[in-house]
Parts: sequence; C-alpha cells; structure tokens
Amino acid sequence: MTDYSVMFIQMVVILGLVCLLAFGFLRYILPRLGFAQRIQKNQAVKVLARCHLDHRHNVVVTQVGSRYFLLGVGDHSVTMLSELSQHDVDAEDK
Repeated sequence: MTDYSVMFIQMVVILGLVCLLAFGFLRYILPRLGFAQRIQKNQAVKVLARCHLDHRHNVVVTQVGSRYFLLGVGDHSVTMLSELSQHDVDAEDK
C-alpha cells in the first residue's frame, strides 16, 4: 500500500471516532447536564398542543404567561384565531 492509502485509511478511522464521540456527547452527556430543562423553564411562550392540517399549515394552542391563544400558523404568517379561557384549555386535557 502506498503512503496515501494509509493516510486515507487513518483519516477515515479518525473521522469515524470523532463522529462517534460527538454523537455520544450529544446523546448521553449533554442531556445529563440539564441544558434543555433550563431552556424550557425560562420560556415565555409555551406550545401546549399542535394540530397539523397539511405539510404547511398548523393550528397551535400556546400559553403566554397566564393567557392562552389559538394560532393559525402558515409558511409565512401567524394569525391569532382566538383567545382561549383557562376552562377551554382544561376541557381539552380531559
């Protein structure tokens, strides 16, 4: 084998190891550090439910503080369809 083929094999093996390390870090170590939970606790807007109408349109129930909104979401727009009461949101859970 020539020097280039040996170097190529070494590069492929090292690249595979780096990919495995990155996958392991993202899959196992990062979730244990709790970054996702900290981000979710500090969110001002929470998506409570989502209904896909087609591949470009959704209807979303969101919570902003103590208020609830029904939003229509498209490719280039978000439209408030209605403001919901606590009773409406609680009835949805049942």
